[in-house]
This record gives sequence, C-alpha cells and structure tokens, in this order.
Amino acid sequence: FRVAAVNAIGEGAASLPSNAVLPLATAGPVAEFAVTPGNEQLTVTWSPPLDNGGATIADYEIEYKTAASGNWIRLSDGTNTALSVTIPNLTNGTNYAVRVRAVNSVGQGAWSESGPVMPVTGPGAPTSLVVSVDSGRASLSWTAPAGGGVPVNDYILQYRLASESTWITWNDAVTANPAATITGLTNGLTYVFRVKATTSAFPHDPVNPGTGDWAVSESRVIGPKAAAPLVAAAQKYGNGILLTWNRITPPAGFTVLTYQVEYFSAADGEWQVAGQADPRANSLLVDGAMLERGTYTLRVAAVTTVGVGNYRVSNAVTY
Repeated sequence: FRVAAVNAIGEGAASLPSNAVLPLATAGPVAEFAVTPGNEQLTVTWSPPLDNGGATIADYEIEYKTAASGNWIRLSDGTNTALSVTIPNLTNGTNYAVRVRAVNSVGQGAWSESGPVMPVTGPGAPTSLVVSVDSGRASLSWTAPAGGGVPVNDYILQYRLASESTWITWNDAVTANPAATITGLTNGLTYVFRVKATTSAFPHDPVNPGTGDWAVSESRVIGPKAAAPLVAAAQKYGNGILLTWNRITPPAGFTVLTYQVEYFSAADGEWQVAGQADPRANSLLVDGAMLERGTYTLRVAAVTTVGVGNYRVSNAVTY
C-alpha cells in the first residue's frame, strides 16, 4: 500500500510502498470430515481447512444434536487444535448429527455437518443354545441377544468335528429366525456347533468370521434318534406309579445307555424327569414322594450317545 495527501490544489506525492500485507478472513470448512459410531459414543475426525483465512487455526468447535432435535449442544473440550474428538455418553440406537468449524483470529469459520449417525455396539452372544440331532442333521435353536442399538438381522452358523479345529460356515438364507437345521453331517461322528448374531452395523466378516460373541454347544454325536418303545403302561403300585415298557433295538452302530422316564400333570404344566433306568430294565417305579395327589401321564425314551430318543406316552393314572 502507499498513501498520498490531497488538498484543493491536487494530489501530493505518494509515500513509499508499505510492506506486503495478507488480507485475513475466517477459515473455510474443515476437510475430510468423518464420524465413526461406537458404543454410546461417536468419534469425529477431520483435517484442517484448505483455506485457513490467512490466519493460524486456534481452535475447533464441535457441536452435536439428536437428528430429531433442533438444539445443538456444544462439546466442552476447551481450546483445542487436535483433529479428532470423541463425543461420549450418547444413546445407542439414536441418530445424531455432528458439526465442526475452525476458529482463527478473525472469528469462527464455516460449519462442516454430518448426516445422521447412530452409536451402536456389537450384538451380544445368543443364549440358551439347544442342539437336537437326528440322522445326518442337527437342529439348533437359541434365544436372540440384544442387537446393541439396532435389530439383529441374521445369524452366522458354524460347525466342526470335535477332533478338528477348523470351523465350517453353514450357508443358509439371511434370516433373524433364531433356529436352523444343518444337514449333510456324518452319522457316528461328533460335532460342535456355534452361532453368532449380526446386525446392519456389525455384519458378517467373511475375512475374519471367528470374531464376535459366539454361543458354543457341547459336543454332539450325529445319528438317528432311538425309536420309541412299543408299549408304555402305567399303573398305581404301592407308594408310587409303575411304568413298564418294551425294550428297543437301537439304531445300527449305537447302544442304549439308559431309559429316561418323565411324568406330567396338569398341576405341574410341564414334563418332569422321574429318573433313569438301566438299559436292561423294562420298568421304573416313580416314587410317590415326588408326586401330589392327582392324575398323571408318564413317558419313556431310550437314551443313546445321540441323546434322548423318541418318547412313548403312557395311559393316564390317578394317584
């Protein structure tokens, strides 16, 4: 710059030029702005503005709000020129918007604002995993876990031979149904099964499928269930109820380990285990100490290494 005086006669001589001066302005929007969801938190990252307005960036201001609310909340992080920050104490499953702006000596720059972002965590492990086996197959059922803020949308099922360490993924349809049947298994071999939930935020990772919270079964031998005994007759006998049955011939390659006897009454509302009988036995006395006065139905099934076989239900008996 240079200066010249002006009077009624005219313009005077100009001064010598000043030193060079850079005009200052507020900063432009930050670059590479990103928001990453976490468990009850959001991690915000960015790069300095491409245009700092000609002045050093002295601070970044961060604000957030629920997507449904118009009220922005300022994150209290003091004066800070770090290029990332974590917003804590948020609610999983709720959408938030986040914005960041740079501050220089001139003032506050332009905002960079995110779209809706939802804090989430990975789904928990399924619970109450039950495996029921039959010839060449295993039927699994379980209780769905919490999704970590979003619904569970699928399950990953895997199995392996108990003698090996390599898991095999069962390719079934995408479904949130907490049950599945794995086929093509070999009778007489022992398998282990596991299941894991996925969500839209935590989908199946085909590169590293072993990560996550799995529900893992006990080892199970694959094979046909034992047939139900042909006859199951119950009668009141002394201080109890006597159940008799015909012993079965087990499936080829399997042996009967025991016979399981259960009883049912309307008062109980569910089957109760009365006891197990020796594989050579064909009767069991249900001790009256277990029973209240009333009408009972009994049932019996052979147990092999596969598990409990098919039940035969008796006649009703009043005790």
